[in-house]
This record gives sequence, structure tokens and C-alpha cells, in this order.
Amino acid sequence: MRCAFLSSVLGTIIGVVPGAGATIVAFIAYNEARRVSKRPEEFGKGSLDGIAAPATAVLIGAQGLVLPRDSGHRVRG
Repeated sequence: MRCAFLSSVLGTIIGVVPGAGATIVAFIAYNEARRVSKRPEEFGKGSLDGIAAPATAVLIGAQGLVLPRDSGHRVRG
């Protein structure tokens, strides 16, 4: 649960940044999940947190791409 929350926050923050792709989000989320984990030695061996962190961050990061566009600032042309 803690891992999913952290990954979703990271995905939202990084997803809003233009040009930051899913790969960047996935690597950062994996690293942060490993850093805060109580069992970091299980990462790289099929740990569920190691699988869920990048997946959650990438999915939420894709939603974060919509935020700047729909923030209410319209460009008149």
C-alpha cells in the first residue's frame, strides 16, 4: 500500500513534466520503492513491490499528462 501511494505521487509529479516519459517514471519509482522497502534484498527477485511500483507510476504518470492541458488555461489563437 505504501509503495503504491508513493509510486502514484511520483507518477503524477513526473507525469506533469513535459518530455518525461514512462521509462523515467518507472526507473525512479522502482528505485524509490527499493529505498523505502523493509526488504530491499528481495528486489530483482520477483518482489511484488518491485513489480507494482513501476507499473503504478507509469499508469498514473499517463494520467498526469492530462493535467496541464485541462488546467483551465486556454490559448487563444
